[in-house]
Amino acid sequence: MIDLIDGIIPSSEDYKIGAAEGNAMEEATRLFYVGMTRAKKHLELIVYRKRDGEEVSESEFVAAVRNIMNPPEKQGEDERKSSDTLSKLGQGKSKRQVDRQKQRTAEIAFNPNAIRNRSELIVGRTVKHRVFGTGSIVRVNEEQIQIQFGSNGKTLSVMACLERGLLEPV
Repeated sequence: MIDLIDGIIPSSEDYKIGAAEGNAMEEATRLFYVGMTRAKKHLELIVYRKRDGEEVSESEFVAAVRNIMNPPEKQGEDERKSSDTLSKLGQGKSKRQVDRQKQRTAEIAFNPNAIRNRSELIVGRTVKHRVFGTGSIVRVNEEQIQIQFGSNGKTLSVMACLERGLLEPV
């Protein structure tokens, strides 16, 4: 996805209308999400620092995604900004939807049954992924793990799986 800078995605118009009506930012958020989920194998979020010779800022959506993928270690200014951005992205959702999203995020962050040690990633082992379901480890190398989930094979980052507790032994 390209042009992920403030004023483009979301657009300046989204900010103006969103302040008045509240639904433009919800639509911008939905479109960003749809764009991200269209990727089949690889997704790159493209941000740049200058446009037409002028300094620009990255989209708040990119900042929110970055902080979900790599949460700040300490409760500090960056984390507060991320929380504020995620709150803005949640505007227009019911309290129940927001609560469910927070619960899912908390479940991802701490899974007591998760595989946390590389030595537990053994070819042939059956594992469970919270999204893809139950699968069998096909291949493991330094950076990636390949898992067969039914008829779909997925290649995942070993580091992400271990750090985020994405896999459980079955």
